[in-house]
Amino acid sequence: MEIEDIFLRSPLPLHPSLAGNPRLSVQVIVNGEAHGATSSAPECSQSGIWKINGSLKISEIGKEASFTIIADRGGGKKAAVLAEIETLDVSARVKARPNLNYHEIPTCHWRSPVQMVMKCSVKVLSTGSMYSQVGAEVTGGEYVRTTSDEHRIEDSASMEREQNLLSREVLENHYAVAARPENRNTRSPALNLIGSGFYQLYQDNQEVEDLERAISIHGEAIQHTSVSDLRFAEHSSNLGTVLLERFDLKDNILDIDRAIAACQDAVKVTNDINQDMPQWLNSLALCHLSRFNRFGEIHDINETIFTWKRAVELMREGDPNTHAFLGNLGISLHKRFKRSDNLDDLAQAILFQQKAVELAPDGHPAKPSWLNNLGISLNSRFDRHSDVKDLKRSITLGQAAVDLTPDGHPDKAAWLNNLGGSFRSHFERHGDVEDLERAISLSQAAVDLTPDGHPDKLGRLNNLSNSFRLRFGRHGDVKDLERAISLSQATVDLTPDGHPDKPAWLNNLSNSFQL
Repeated sequence: MEIEDIFLRSPLPLHPSLAGNPRLSVQVIVNGEAHGATSSAPECSQSGIWKINGSLKISEIGKEASFTIIADRGGGKKAAVLAEIETLDVSARVKARPNLNYHEIPTCHWRSPVQMVMKCSVKVLSTGSMYSQVGAEVTGGEYVRTTSDEHRIEDSASMEREQNLLSREVLENHYAVAARPENRNTRSPALNLIGSGFYQLYQDNQEVEDLERAISIHGEAIQHTSVSDLRFAEHSSNLGTVLLERFDLKDNILDIDRAIAACQDAVKVTNDINQDMPQWLNSLALCHLSRFNRFGEIHDINETIFTWKRAVELMREGDPNTHAFLGNLGISLHKRFKRSDNLDDLAQAILFQQKAVELAPDGHPAKPSWLNNLGISLNSRFDRHSDVKDLKRSITLGQAAVDLTPDGHPDKAAWLNNLGGSFRSHFERHGDVEDLERAISLSQAAVDLTPDGHPDKLGRLNNLSNSFRLRFGRHGDVKDLERAISLSQATVDLTPDGHPDKPAWLNNLSNSFQL
């Protein structure tokens, strides 16, 4: 690894160790021995920033290797160690976001006398990797939720070196260390990492107590983080993310309101030129979308669309998350179209979803989702304009989504159900019995893969019933009618009173009895 274009920054007011305008340099320390150093540089115009010339190469990355910031006060005074930045921390951040031109390391080792921030460009000199990928994307429902790398434990301190043994006991031990009075200067970043550790545990084991602990500790981290702290936006956004998770789980409106407020705080304190701004906007958009899905307020879907458009505009060329943001923006526009029937929203949804499909590399786990969602939007346009080209393309995209999704994937049932609906529409337009047979086969597979109690089971039972009723109308086989009635009756019986779709499903059952 080689670092260059190094900038060092200290929060204002300056720590007493930085008084008197000392010249700063950076050394590579391995097992306590120096292995190269930059030249010393003065503070830039009393700004609290030091621009360091030169570059540093390091071939060994691990807990015994670090970048050490040295202060030279001149006048024969002994140089002093100000801060230590672990190479594991730097390498983990580079691995998590390899396309960034500059990487900012906001935390030093907890024993450092002064907490400084280092920003630099990083070149990877070898292909040897000592860490795993972080910042993964996960699919949930029909949109893709991108998570910031802070929600995967990084190798930046002793806690991260134990990531393979991550457990409640390990995290609670680190929490006890962070709470010690002598660690008050590093408490907020430590708490943020510990909270992220509990959130990772929750994602791995789905134990609600880990999510509750993550929320509690992220809340503490914010309490110990000043608004002027460079880490405030990160800590606020992370708190918003875990609150959103609990809202989706427990449906408590207080959680989603707090989540939105926390994510808004992250956006408010961040400049548009900051490379993290799109991620903070993404988190805020996800909160508004979740509240819209629950309560249906048009304000929330408007805010969702506005926020994702802003995020897309601010993304740097080549950002690996671009396809996810475009795809999510397209989904939001399609949701608003279904609410407002505005064809401009539908046109924009298709445009952005097409871009998402084009940008998502083959083999990317989110690509089937983007293919499926584009197919849904094209199906909506077919319903409005009856252009069979849209319907045929919808079928092609839906089939590709199914083919690319392995058996056992949680979204496969949804893709099968949507594809079955497209084949049913094609039958209703052209009357080809093979299309209807395909629709029944796909819809049956979707029902079989959907567990009892799943919120989408009812709709999929109803769709299968409709297909059997169509086949009865074509062939007159009473067994198809009996099957249609049985499925409609099951749909109605499983639907609670007050469900918005229950009247329509009762009507379908009534129509089946009249055939």
